[in-house]
Amino acid sequence: MAARKRLLIVALAVMAVAAVGSVIAAPYVPAVFEDIVADNHSHRWRCEDLPTKEQLQAMLDRNAELVRTVRGLDPELNSVYFEINEAAGCPGRHDLILTYDSHRLRDQLERLVRGTEFENAPINWRNT
Repeated sequence: MAARKRLLIVALAVMAVAAVGSVIAAPYVPAVFEDIVADNHSHRWRCEDLPTKEQLQAMLDRNAELVRTVRGLDPELNSVYFEINEAAGCPGRHDLILTYDSHRLRDQLERLVRGTEFENAPINWRNT
């Protein structure tokens, strides 16, 4: 009988740890799926921290050479580009969408933006 009680206590403890773990991990599951499976990444900025359309356009203009380099990564299909987008649920606030069509291009894009103004910009990376 004591062995049964001990087994029941251990089983309940394992279930409690699993329940707490699933509650803690729940917010991260969509982000992990998005990044690993879909090869996308969303910036997760709060509305009040997002820039205006004009601020993003100024950033694109300041970095015109990098924007040209990005667009030139896939000149035949023209599948790599930045787009200014009004953020969902954030009127007057905008973010960038960076579109690409392969993981190879995403790797190249990540290397290109590293160390630039784009590294800390609100970009939604989208593998089409």
